[in-house]
Amino acid sequence: MTATTCPVHVDAELDAGLSRWLWLVTWLLVIPHHVVLAFLWLASAVRSVVASEQGGHEPGYGTTSTPPPPRGGPATAPLPPRPHDSGWTAGRVVSLTLGALLVASAVGLGLPAGALAAADLGGRDDEGFVTSDEQPITTPTYALVSSNLELHADAPPTLTPSALLGDTRLSVDPAGARPLFVGIAPTAAAEDYLRDVERDVLTDVRAGEPVLLRRGDAAPTSPPGEVGIWAARSSGLGEQSLTWTPEEGDWTVVVMNADGSAGVDVQAAAGAEVPALGRLVWSLLAVALLVLLAGVALVAAALRGVSRYDVRTRDRTATGTGAGAGAGTL
Repeated sequence: MTATTCPVHVDAELDAGLSRWLWLVTWLLVIPHHVVLAFLWLASAVRSVVASEQGGHEPGYGTTSTPPPPRGGPATAPLPPRPHDSGWTAGRVVSLTLGALLVASAVGLGLPAGALAAADLGGRDDEGFVTSDEQPITTPTYALVSSNLELHADAPPTLTPSALLGDTRLSVDPAGARPLFVGIAPTAAAEDYLRDVERDVLTDVRAGEPVLLRRGDAAPTSPPGEVGIWAARSSGLGEQSLTWTPEEGDWTVVVMNADGSAGVDVQAAAGAEVPALGRLVWSLLAVALLVLLAGVALVAAALRGVSRYDVRTRDRTATGTGAGAGAGTL
């Protein structure tokens, strides 16, 4: 009996990779929750300590023993235990808990604000761009292509991509001596030019390694510099720097050898002016400060109220003890 083989053709595309910044966003969202839990634990500990310090009873209460009756007098029934009152009313507990939550929220806002401030003050180059580290990318194909860059914002002019990002810059340094081309074009036009061209699409960077998706199987019909689809472009020997002001729409970045030959080996780095970064930092810090002051005020009000209650309770206890001692000497 002979085995029969049937050829199978599979045509599929990999899912787009997750953003490499997703882990950072996840941790920034997790940090406030851990801070809230820490302050809830602190609030519970403070309440327990204060309650234990207020746990004493006034003389003559909280015990079933009864002083001996006066001679010839009737026996008296034991005094009932006095209900324990530590001064922690419902309002003070709510004030302390809400204050702790506000302080935790302020810390949660302050941490990302500090990280953004560090990027704004110490992460800019001489030209004012916040720039990423250089990433080596190599492909034996004819082109390196970015995934689709979607820039759509139904927002006022101050919140458009160009207002938030400012000018963007892509620097590409070739490993060899061949002239290099880098350009950005509308995605539809770039896809039309590269329709059947063998290329690698950069979908993500994981653990310092680019994630590339291979497409096409043919050579380009013309060098990239001879087509008029580019919104911005740069070509020549050595490092090429492409500066572009973001516009609304779908965009694709293409890196090729200037003559359209196969084999692209570059070091790439991306940057942006991000003029809104400073405003964002100061806004977060201002909100964090206001929330912190409100939280501290609520915590202080709760603790101050308990402290005053403690002083009044001790004064009443001392007055009652002195009066009882005086009556016993008469």
